[in-house]
Amino acid sequence: MDPKLRLAIVSEDEVIVRGLVSVVADLAETIEVQQAPGPGPDDAPVDVVLYDVMKLHHGSGDDLVRWVKETDAAVVAAARELRPGLADQALEKGVDGVIALSASTEEIREVIQVAAFGDLMGDGTSASIDYTLNPDHDDTRGVLSARETDVLALVAAGISNDEIARRLFLSINTVKTYVRTAYRKIGVTSRSQAVGWALQNGFHP
Repeated sequence: MDPKLRLAIVSEDEVIVRGLVSVVADLAETIEVQQAPGPGPDDAPVDVVLYDVMKLHHGSGDDLVRWVKETDAAVVAAARELRPGLADQALEKGVDGVIALSASTEEIREVIQVAAFGDLMGDGTSASIDYTLNPDHDDTRGVLSARETDVLALVAAGISNDEIARRLFLSINTVKTYVRTAYRKIGVTSRSQAVGWALQNGFHP
């Protein structure tokens, strides 16, 4: 059975945090909410981040860049309708997608779930099927795709997601999707565990 999807809500507005927590409250069996101000120093055990774009108005957005570049989480900007420019800034910083805070409960839940599966575009194309683990597709759990194997080998070598993206000519968000789906297939939840698994299974640096 898959572990719970780990969701971090990053906002300075307590009302927003409470509202988003209530959105997923009755999904406690499948989603675990982790309220966090930013990624940890090593690796953040989070699958999806809902990032309140208002933080970009109050600060530099350095924490958003860390979430995007230094963790394996899918990052979704929670947009404010009266501040459309902030959503644009979040996209420029590399978030995986945007959802309006005025969206319905079902829409927010769906975005969280598909972000974790790496299929925010919802295209279901053959190019995405081999790594997204979208529940609508055939189950390929336990069998790493060729690209997941490439990415995991580089993770085992201590290479950052940014550098992996450059080496494999992929976007940073695509690399993180491969990393997350590989984690699920091999049954680990953090980068350090993935390195240990890879070394035990012949992925030598």
